[in-house]
Amino acid sequence: MRTGIILIGITAALSACASDPVYTPPADQTVRDYVTAAQLEEIYELRKGDRDTWQYVTDRYVIYRSRTDDYLLEFKGGCDRLTNNSELPPADVIHDHRNLRASDTFRGCIVERIYEISDNQRVELRNLGYLPGQTD
Repeated sequence: MRTGIILIGITAALSACASDPVYTPPADQTVRDYVTAAQLEEIYELRKGDRDTWQYVTDRYVIYRSRTDDYLLEFKGGCDRLTNNSELPPADVIHDHRNLRASDTFRGCIVERIYEISDNQRVELRNLGYLPGQTD
């Protein structure tokens, strides 16, 4: 009886793990194609805040979430510091402590472009890394 309960528990735990969607970063070209197809507007700078967050898309792209708006940051080249937590990133180079501009750095990586995105576009960009039928 006890063995049966343990087996049921293990089976339930394994099936829960199997149903969790696995995020696989999309190819950079996929994100570039999305930027082009969605005709995202490139902006020069964004207003930063103390509670801003970011979400990894690829080593070249992150979604930056401010208190009021969402943005897609594109880095000049790949930025492995986004997923490498074994070392602290170098201090960021910023021209204005209230704004993040193209050419500033984020987590030690040079920002090449900033795109303003809507809530729906943010979700679509995040879902690029999931298999069809899975969502974030």
